[in-house]
Order: sequence, then structure tokens, then C-alpha cells
Amino acid sequence: MKNLTNLVEELKKLYSQNVNLIEYLNNRKDCNSLNRQEKISLSYDIQAGSYAKAYNSSEKIREINSKSGQKIAQILEEISPSTVVDAGTGETTGLADVLLNIKQKKIEFAAFDISLSRLLYGKLFLNAKGLRIPRLFTSDLTKISLAENSVDCIMTRHAIEPNGGMEDVICQEFYRVTKKYVLLIEPSWEFARDEQKERMLRHGYIKNLPGALERTGFKILTHEPWNWNVNPLNIAALILAQKSTTIKDYDFKDFQFTYPSTNLLLKNVEDGLYCQEMGALFPFVQKIACLLENQALLTTRYLEATENTRF
Repeated sequence: MKNLTNLVEELKKLYSQNVNLIEYLNNRKDCNSLNRQEKISLSYDIQAGSYAKAYNSSEKIREINSKSGQKIAQILEEISPSTVVDAGTGETTGLADVLLNIKQKKIEFAAFDISLSRLLYGKLFLNAKGLRIPRLFTSDLTKISLAENSVDCIMTRHAIEPNGGMEDVICQEFYRVTKKYVLLIEPSWEFARDEQKERMLRHGYIKNLPGALERTGFKILTHEPWNWNVNPLNIAALILAQKSTTIKDYDFKDFQFTYPSTNLLLKNVEDGLYCQEMGALFPFVQKIACLLENQALLTTRYLEATENTRF
């Protein structure tokens, strides 16, 4: 693979020319060494700030987001979760309108994204609207840094979208983490016309998400076209699904951070969150927990070195 610095500079130029970066990386033979997570992370990090900018500059986008937020808030109030995690939150432009419309103020929200830069912009976006999410963290949809049965509902909005071929893996991870529901607004292969299907194939988008949910063990409660879409060639569907396994309240604690995709709990320490079993320290940046595996610092003697007052 070419030098990473040169690649980043090249991708920045291509993005300014409206080139789809993930599609570009997928077609580059010298980028085959990059895995799925790295391609998505790199692409979205370079785009960071663009979603907040588009929201602020487009009345159409603000109107669509507002109506989407009202509908999502209504659904959440109907299923009445006490905890919700917004997976793949991006710059929180979608989440913000949900928070502005939610009437049940007792619902606790958390949000994660694979890109730290997008979360930094997301934090600024929330602050500008007088909103705050105390738990913002980086994580991967296929390896979420939360314990099993640790939230009542996971929701997404075009977050699973670029992960074609990983539908089952992501649904399995959602099943592990959620106690009750998933609320997904994602591109719909089932409701798409031929032109959208061709676009979804070209970009490596997901297909048959309802099937993946059912194979995992979810029961589909609602599956219908979504009426508020920014791109007419990227029509989404609303899917509300319920976990089939009954989880008793004493079997879980909300928002327990863990080493990615495990139940190894992280301990709050001065420098971040620490996993003693793995000897891994996950740092904070602007109070955002960096919980991707490749963001961990190998520090097997952290507790021994920092808690010992004598040398």
C-alpha cells in the first residue's frame, strides 16, 4: 500500500471533487491491505464536518431531519426504553433532532461512531443546540465496546449502510448488546427500484437486513418504507425488531463499557478506561472515550505503576 500520508492527502483532494472514497478504496488494488474498518474509518474521518455544514446550510436537510426526529422520538416513546445507544451517530445531526423532540426526558442516551473526528464535530453540534450526551465513544458496529444486555434499544440511521456482507455480524453484535429492541433506518434493498439497487451494489451497501435480523433471533415488528430521505436514490426502510430472548432486570447493568465485543469490563482511571485482563488503556479525547481496539495503549502494568506510591 502507498504511504499513508500520501494516501490521506490524495483522499482529501478526491473528496473535494465529490468522489466516493469507500468505493475508490475498494477499487484500488494497492489498498487491499486495508480492512473494512480501516477503509470506512479513513473515509468518514476525512468527511468529518461535512454533515454539520450541510445541515446548517440546507433548509431541506433541516426539514427532513426535523421530521425524522419527530417520528423516531414518537416510536421511542411508544416502546419506552430507559436507555438508548445511537450506533454510527456520525456528527449527531440525526440524533440532535430526536433529542429535541423526545418528551420522555428520563431516557438516557449514548452514542458512538467509528470516526473520532466526526464525534468531535458532533459534540460541537450538540453544544450549539444546547444539548449534551454524557457518553460519546468510538466503537465499531461489529465490535461494540458495551457489555451484553447493557441497553434497552440500539438505533441507527444510515450507519450500517456501507457494510455490505457484514449484515449478520452486525446484527449478532446488536443482539448481544441490546436487551429489548433495535430501531434501524437503513437503505432498503427490498423497497428499492433498479437504479437504487445498482447504486447499492456499486457502493457495497447492505442487502436483506430483515433477513439478517431474523437469522440472528430478532422478531420483526415493523418493516416499512421510510418517508424522509435526503437522497432519492437512497430510499431507506424503517425496521423495528425485538429481541426474542427475555432478559430480566437483574441480569444487566446499563452502559457498561467493555473491551470491544467482550464482557471484560473497563475501569475508570485517571488516563481513561482500563482493561486489566488485556492490559489495555483506552484514552479520552475531549471527554470522548476512544474504544476501538486499535486505539488501545498496551500498558500491562498500568495499575501497578500508577497505584503504587513508592518506587
